[in-house]
Amino acid sequence: AINSDTVDIEYDADYHDIDVDTRFMNDLYTNKATETWSLEEFENISAELAVSELIICGGDEFSVTYTDSKYDFDKNNIKYKIEGGTLYLEEEEDDYWGVQADSLRKIEIHIPKDHKLGEVEIDQGVGKLTVRSLTMRELDIDNGVGNTDLNSLTVDFLSVENGVGNIRGYGLDVMIETEISNEVGNTELMGAFLGKSYLKNGVGNLELSLRPSKKEYHLDVEGDISGKLHTYLPGPYDPDRKIWGDEN
Repeated sequence: AINSDTVDIEYDADYHDIDVDTRFMNDLYTNKATETWSLEEFENISAELAVSELIICGGDEFSVTYTDSKYDFDKNNIKYKIEGGTLYLEEEEDDYWGVQADSLRKIEIHIPKDHKLGEVEIDQGVGKLTVRSLTMRELDIDNGVGNTDLNSLTVDFLSVENGVGNIRGYGLDVMIETEISNEVGNTELMGAFLGKSYLKNGVGNLELSLRPSKKEYHLDVEGDISGKLHTYLPGPYDPDRKIWGDEN
């Protein structure tokens, strides 16, 4: 039996009372712990996660913030190190919680907004992934189950492979090559995709909104494009209408 630290409830794995299970889980959701570690400067990121939400975003300094339920916090499932200019982040699987840990555990990596990253490689088993407000040479994502959100990114090479979940990309500037594959889920992309772009959508809708460019677009699309192909005049990004400037 497992005793909760904050409520007097005994959890028996052989017998699940709905009310007790619900109260026990609610306690975990509302009693979380957070810790932040300052890091030395790094150029690249290599992350291998099992069941967590991961956020990589622009900030004021190099740091990692880890949030988990108080019950699991001391298990120290997250390992990281900086070696040869690369931040290595690894998460050990949690056999007890399984996919439930995805809704409890969150990892945030912060990078100064004026710092250009080199290669960012993310291998995620189950969990939501967000990358926003950054510039980098290469972004390579493999997300098994979960949504992938990309926002306000400038990148030379972009590669995203999603098993099950939606891919949403807003405010993207891909300078050389884009390769995106989504097996099951909707894909919505808005931005400038220069060079060559390879887009594949299995089961779900694919919607593209392209900004005009002096360079030609080269799109290789496998799957149906829902609605129409949009183009927008350059201008400030409107998050309510999800467009830049005025619609063309």
